[in-house]
Amino acid sequence: MSSTLRIITVLTAATLTTSGWAKAGTVIVQAGGSIRQAVANASAGDTILVQPGVYHEGAPGDLNAVTITKAGLQIIGLSSPGQPVVLENSSGQSYGFWVSPSDSAGASAEGDPERPPCATSGARLSGFTLRGFTLRNFTAHGAHLACVDDFVLASNHALNNTVYGLFPVLSKRGRVVNNVVESIPIDAAIYVGQSEDVVVDGNVA
Repeated sequence: MSSTLRIITVLTAATLTTSGWAKAGTVIVQAGGSIRQAVANASAGDTILVQPGVYHEGAPGDLNAVTITKAGLQIIGLSSPGQPVVLENSSGQSYGFWVSPSDSAGASAEGDPERPPCATSGARLSGFTLRGFTLRNFTAHGAHLACVDDFVLASNHALNNTVYGLFPVLSKRGRVVNNVVESIPIDAAIYVGQSEDVVVDGNVA
């Protein structure tokens, strides 16, 4: 049996006027499945629901565990007390989730995470939600967003990431709420520098 299930929901006309996507699907990643593969198979506007478990994505030495360059994805960890959804460094990975326009992803583009190519190209990614994840042991950032508009980082736990926990940069109209970030030895738990119109509320650092 496949460890990833896909359900397609056709949106109503009223919803389409606000979302801009003709279809929205729900992809379910079961324990032992791949978040990275679910993202690869997803369409703009899809929701990815991830069952509890510890996920090691990609290969040791990959720059990012999960790279997202598609608009409007909602990635929701179905965590419950004692049953977290954990994205953990597979060994040598710098970033847990890297979210940006396509021109700002990849080794060369990520060389200076505070000044990605989208800062000058004008490329934007519209819509992203990350909720309910534990992001653990990455050598740079648990979650990094660059040039993302209308984003939500909510109810996540970033733990033992070396430089930053949650890092939306050059992004707009965001919410960073109800997260817990701890054990960041080099810099900051939550960083929203160079971003605009971001609500930061209810977090514990």
